[in-house]
Amino acid sequence: MLSYRLLRTVGMGAGSVLLVTVVLPIVARAAKPVMKSAIMGGLSLKDQMKEAYAENREKFDDLVAEVKEEETGKARKSKRTKKK
Repeated sequence: MLSYRLLRTVGMGAGSVLLVTVVLPIVARAAKPVMKSAIMGGLSLKDQMKEAYAENREKFDDLVAEVKEEETGKARKSKRTKKK
């Protein structure tokens, strides 16, 4: 007579084969739309982040240009006052 352990092991093996061959493809088909949706959301988020970065970079560059202009204006003004 076969032992309980051997029967349990064979049963687990058969269940695993059944799971892999029957259930897993069904789950994979059901998960595909979810994965596509997640990928589309990620791509949309990436585009929004690129746009936000570009806008903030432009604002920062404008601010740097303003500061540089103010500094050159101060330098010109101080040179004029020193010459007098």
